Amino acid sequence: MSTRSHGGFYGYKLDMAVCTATDLPLAWNVRTARAATVAGYAIAANVSGNLNAAVDGFAAGALLVMLIDSMIPEAVRKGGDEAGLVTVLGFAVAAALSGLS
Repeated sequence: MSTRSHGGFYGYKLDMAVCTATDLPLAWNVRTARAATVAGYAIAANVSGNLNAAVDGFAAGALLVMLIDSMIPEAVRKGGDEAGLVTVLGFAVAAALSGLS
């Protein structure tokens, strides 16, 4: 699978082995663009602490959105409507505890 036509890739390239009976992935390999990795590392090493914190916050938010998008529907099916509230309270407690350290 490629992110561009003709097999070239920009950013990443994903190679997968898929089971023919179930169509589920058996193994995968993600190859990142080396130049983008080196440039990102060089930029991150030379930015201010505030910008670095903003980028980390954005990445953490994106991760939470991805997790909640996949977890909440199943949690609501299995645990009822209270599952969303308990999840938010769990993240709030985790944020408060990390602020103490």
